[in-house]
Amino acid sequence: MTNTIQNIQAEYEGVKNAITSLIAEQTRLQHRLTTLNLVRQFEQHGVIQPQPYWYVAGVGFKFNR
Repeated sequence: MTNTIQNIQAEYEGVKNAITSLIAEQTRLQHRLTTLNLVRQFEQHGVIQPQPYWYVAGVGFKFNR
């Protein structure tokens, strides 16, 4: 019985950690999408000139200037 409870607790912790990681990834992707949408809107309205840019994980967007 003790082994079963320990296994369930370990499984629960694993699932909880996976959910936490997925939420963090979702937040990161939402921020990235928001930034891309802002850049596109700025380009469309002539606020900035279209230019090559890329995303660096953990850093953010980088623009060629």
